[in-house]
Amino acid sequence: MRSDGTHDYTLSLDQVARHWRLGRRTVREMIRDGRLPAVRVGGQLRLCWRDVWRCEAGAMPARRAEDDYRRPLLTKKDVAASLAVSTRSVERLIAQGLPSRKVGQNTRIAPRDLEDWLDRQRET
Repeated sequence: MRSDGTHDYTLSLDQVARHWRLGRRTVREMIRDGRLPAVRVGGQLRLCWRDVWRCEAGAMPARRAEDDYRRPLLTKKDVAASLAVSTRSVERLIAQGLPSRKVGQNTRIAPRDLEDWLDRQRET
């Protein structure tokens, strides 16, 4: 809690589940086993972005880019559809350097990371 009485714990369980493209149950399990910190605010579980990003096992976004990293993450299937390639091809792209994030056992890609990576590929 900040000295002015405010806090960063504003995200609901549903918002985190949508961001990660996972079920509420999975998010709840991560809270229960201590991988994801949460607090009760008015009887409801609340989470903060920095804790969510820490659980993604990826680089912490720079403050100026935080809004971009609040967008829902993409699954490998989402990326495959947007690039008109197979999921296996996306796995190869990840192995070749496409930044990805791990949420538990699930691989996700931040839209900003995909956009930046595609821009770099076009430049080469």
